[in-house]
Order: sequence, then C-alpha cells, then structure tokens
Amino acid sequence: MSPEETKTRTKQMLKALNSADWENQLHEFSPSPEAHNESTSEMKPFREAFPDYHFSVSDEDMVAESDRVVFWGTVTGTHTQKFPVGELAGVEATGRKLTWYEVHYVKYEDGKMVEHLLMVDGVSRLQQLGVLPMPE
Repeated sequence: MSPEETKTRTKQMLKALNSADWENQLHEFSPSPEAHNESTSEMKPFREAFPDYHFSVSDEDMVAESDRVVFWGTVTGTHTQKFPVGELAGVEATGRKLTWYEVHYVKYEDGKMVEHLLMVDGVSRLQQLGVLPMPE
C-alpha cells in the first residue's frame, strides 16, 4: 500500500469504529474471524461503558509510510456504565462526558490490520472520572 492508501484505509477503519454498527463494520479490517472476535470482545466492554464513543483525527496528525501508520487523535464519550476491567475497573457510571487523547500505530497486510499498538491518556481520563485528583 502507498502512504496515501494507508491513510485512506485508516480513515475508513475509524469511520467504522465510530459507527453504531461498529462490530459488524470492523470485520472488513480484520485478517481473520478469530482476530475480529478477539478485538471486538476486547472493545465491547469499553463501548458499552462509553456508548457514544467517537475518535477524531486530522490529516496533519496522521503519518504513513507504506503499510504502516501512526496517528494521534481525540476521543470523546459519556461514561454510562460501570467498566469491568483495566484501570477503569469498578468505577461506577458517572454520566460525565470525557475527552482524552490516544496515539495508535497500525500495520496493514492486504488491507487488513495485522498489528495495533495503542497509547492512551489514561491519567486525564481517570481525573475526569474523579478517580484521580485534578492538578491544581
């Protein structure tokens, strides 16, 4: 894939991720049914806790080289359910609309996502939920 094709594919993937039908739409980006099931089962509790999850990224914040892309974006979502795992485990639903940043690295093979690394601004998210104190 060319860098521009990689960026276009990533924008398609993000559009699918932001859709109400995200589980079915992301199938197109998975290299196998097993990979799709694994990734959606990992994301499902998060999407249930933040049902209006939305990731946005600008073209300037997306860098691609052949079949790899790194992008930085903003996530918004309203915390409506208790989250069962990870750093948010046990945090009761707050009803708060949160905004945080994420950085992603993705590698594609034949248009399918075969590697994904994620860095999340977890401290800011925990502060907005009231789990950690806000800086003074």
